[in-house]
Amino acid sequence: MKEDNNDKLDLRIKKIRKISGILGGIGLLLMALVLIFDLRYPNILFSIILTPAIALVFISAGMYIASWIMDMHLAYKRKQYISLALLILSGIV
Repeated sequence: MKEDNNDKLDLRIKKIRKISGILGGIGLLLMALVLIFDLRYPNILFSIILTPAIALVFISAGMYIASWIMDMHLAYKRKQYISLALLILSGIV
């Protein structure tokens, strides 16, 4: 029973990381479009494109942090203390 819950949590962590990567990539792509087309502030496209791009990047970062915390919790539940220590160390760095 516990193993089944841990596997479900592991799949949920992978799904969150995948969605986080996609959202972050879309946000960075939108930011790159602003740079490529040399859009500056008075242009309305600057605001229209850059506002969701920044939001997507911040949402992606929050989702990645949430998956990192969930990964630490899972390592603690599985009593993988070396893995937990490495996760904490990577968070500090």
